[in-house]
Amino acid sequence: MKFNPTKNRVLIKPILNEQKTESGIILPGQENNYSDFALVEAIGCDVKSVKVGDKVVYNDNGKKISDNGESYIILDEEDILATVL
Repeated sequence: MKFNPTKNRVLIKPILNEQKTESGIILPGQENNYSDFALVEAIGCDVKSVKVGDKVVYNDNGKKISDNGESYIILDEEDILATVL
């Protein structure tokens, strides 16, 4: 499914923290542990501060949605705190 946020809203995909051992083995079966970072997937027509593909830090104030097993959040542009350079 394709999403097209309206006005000043942004669709982001949270980045999952990987649980690793000290030797670097990724542990399966860990509960979803999302970091404070996300990738911008789509933006509304009034969004000026970010673009699709940006990595951002965000407040978790948006609407959580799921599509085909993937988690997304739709939030207002002002809930994006920073872009990661």
